[in-house]
Amino acid sequence: MRDAGRLDAAERLVIDVATGSTDEVGAIARGLRGLLVPA
Repeated sequence: MRDAGRLDAAERLVIDVATGSTDEVGAIARGLRGLLVPA
């Protein structure tokens, strides 16, 4: 189910970019970076 969570975050990122919600984009991008890049 972790892959589904990543896809969900990516979809939200795309939606936020499309709607211009740049503050949310920054927060989600940081979250994605945390998911995709091992600590």
